[in-house]
Amino acid sequence: MSWPSRHPTPPATTTYTVTARREQAERWEAAAGEVSLPVCVWLGETADAYLRELVRAGRAAPLSWYQGSFRVLITDTTARPEVARETEVRGPIGDHFGIFRGNGRGVGEPGCFCYSLVHRPTRRIIATLPLRKSCMALAAELAPLRVDWRETDPEKVLGEAPDRVKAQEVIRLFGKLT
Repeated sequence: MSWPSRHPTPPATTTYTVTARREQAERWEAAAGEVSLPVCVWLGETADAYLRELVRAGRAAPLSWYQGSFRVLITDTTARPEVARETEVRGPIGDHFGIFRGNGRGVGEPGCFCYSLVHRPTRRIIATLPLRKSCMALAAELAPLRVDWRETDPEKVLGEAPDRVKAQEVIRLFGKLT
């Protein structure tokens, strides 16, 4: 039997290296000095305050994205009758969403200016937009809505969701703006 430690385990931390121009560094040092904080702590608190303001202003905080593979439903419109099949694609993955270059007919070539936001649990395309960052912004707007993003049945995802209408309006708005 071991005795409990008097010192709790410190929380896990991540270290970032930030590159700044000399003028920026001097401004950061002055601002941090005004509140008697080390620059690294001041930068972290400033970033957190910025994210809180985004949420307070009604803007969605960005999702964390990583590169990976996921499956998407593709429809071959050249065949009669049309044939739908699942295919594995690579691209950014954030929460319940994935983005790939291409559209509902297939994977696009580099430079095609056609990116699709996919709901990964249903493997369905939510929207096809000209920029990957537009897809990321749309996902960030959709993620906090009261919708069951874990649902695997496409008919039930929006179904009776409290924010069903809002989700549809956001998708429609992104389609018009981009």
